[in-house]
Amino acid sequence: MSNHPFVKKVWSGILAMTVLLPTLTPALSPLPTAFGEAAETSGVVKVEDFEQVSLADLTFDSARIHSGSLALETNPKYVHSGAKSLRIDYDFIGITDNPSQVAVGPAAQLPLTNRTPKRIGMWVYANQEGHGLTSKFYVSSTGKSKTYEIRSEETGIDWSGWKYVEAEIGSDLTMPGTLAFYFQMKERQMNKKNKGSIWIDDIRLIYDEPSNEDMDVPVLTPAAPAPDQILSAPVSDLITLFCQQRMLSQALIRIPSG
Repeated sequence: MSNHPFVKKVWSGILAMTVLLPTLTPALSPLPTAFGEAAETSGVVKVEDFEQVSLADLTFDSARIHSGSLALETNPKYVHSGAKSLRIDYDFIGITDNPSQVAVGPAAQLPLTNRTPKRIGMWVYANQEGHGLTSKFYVSSTGKSKTYEIRSEETGIDWSGWKYVEAEIGSDLTMPGTLAFYFQMKERQMNKKNKGSIWIDDIRLIYDEPSNEDMDVPVLTPAAPAPDQILSAPVSDLITLFCQQRMLSQALIRIPSG
């Protein structure tokens, strides 16, 4: 080995890393091999993000509707993260029997063991449809279903665009159990029975409270002008300000979600 000072420093660094590397804790822990394991590092388990599935991997259930179908969506406007989401098309119009409903879940019910999750959460792209949302589980020992409310039929879907929503899972869901339908949409009121599409993405089970997590969609609030402020600038300046704010809004919309 050369006695040059620089070479000595390089070799010293390599030897130090050789000693330290086996003792370093990896920053990322492997995903659990089964849902409901007690060892989830983050306490949050991904159920489905629609990136690696085909429609054959999903089940679609409907009752008292004209028509309904599923499609894997690739239009970035309707994808919360990654390259795909799931689009649910439905037609409730004119159906007098109740409730009209559509439901989506894994083709084979997802087994849950050991721990009961606290909540189920997902991102939903909607347009103020007003329909109720639920998730459906089963208790393996009794075969009884347990349905938990994401949005009541009285309140219904009351937002436009993407929104993160959750359902609290009750202690009556004893383990072992299964997740049958992570998304059910229902409607009983004739004046709210419509035809449309809705998108879902990034479905997850929450076992322990995640920390430092922001699930709100960014809201653009211009610093100027203030609400109801009267501008006295030249028209050319106003046009420039409008164009700048519009470009900023479009840039924010295109920022990929985390």
